[in-house]
Amino acid sequence: MFSSIHMRSLLHHPNIVDLIGYSIADKDQLFLVYNFMPLGSLKDYLHDLPRNKKPLDWNTRMKIAAGAAKGIKYLHDKSTPPVILGNIKPSNILLCAEYLPKLSDFLGFKERIPEHDESSHTRYFSRQCHRHAPEFVGDCKLTQQSDIYSFSLVLLELVSGRLAEIEPSLIGWAKHILAGGKEFTTVADPLLEGLYPEQGLYQVLYLAAQCLQRKDVSRPRIGYVAKVLSNLAAEIYDPNAVQINRAGSLAVGNIEKEILIEQWRHVWSLV
Repeated sequence: MFSSIHMRSLLHHPNIVDLIGYSIADKDQLFLVYNFMPLGSLKDYLHDLPRNKKPLDWNTRMKIAAGAAKGIKYLHDKSTPPVILGNIKPSNILLCAEYLPKLSDFLGFKERIPEHDESSHTRYFSRQCHRHAPEFVGDCKLTQQSDIYSFSLVLLELVSGRLAEIEPSLIGWAKHILAGGKEFTTVADPLLEGLYPEQGLYQVLYLAAQCLQRKDVSRPRIGYVAKVLSNLAAEIYDPNAVQINRAGSLAVGNIEKEILIEQWRHVWSLV
């Protein structure tokens, strides 16, 4: 336990909650001390939004997505040895000032992977199988690519405002819309009130589909995911400069649009 705490204390990144210290109440209770996050968690804004608070706008959602992806990239690619989170969900993405996201809650049931051993994985029991990749449901195997799968659910929650745990499943609901011939704008969170770039929404949904592929080898690595989301976050959307979105108004020609839509529906059919 204490070796894990020491290893956790060595992880430092702008998008990861810092471990300040710990306290032992008795032999069965260990309290970890982290930075105070004044804005709560992403879950508070997507699924438990108080009436006196405004919903997250598009730019803030992309900022949170890009920041969380950078945190995962650090744990997967920069930490020595790498770290598998295994519990990526909105309640574990905390928000500090200016909605800077910080990953939390990955100590105690996620294991660090031996260096240079991408085949290694960790096994543990969880009741939250709806957030885990297909390979986890089969034999409780967690890998970096299963983190990618779980993170893609957060992306869907960010753009749709729907909770992954509800029935029907978020993936099934999105797939019914996106692979079934309906306009992709149907997925957008009603709280956005149409104020989002349709090209950006399309790209997020396409990225989510890539990350939700059933075979882990078909999913992109976190470096690619972080790059796409960073680019989207850098494209600041100005709702005062454009009209409210209307279905099917991608900023491309009709032929290009048809090709894009066909590619998008194909990748969603593989989810």
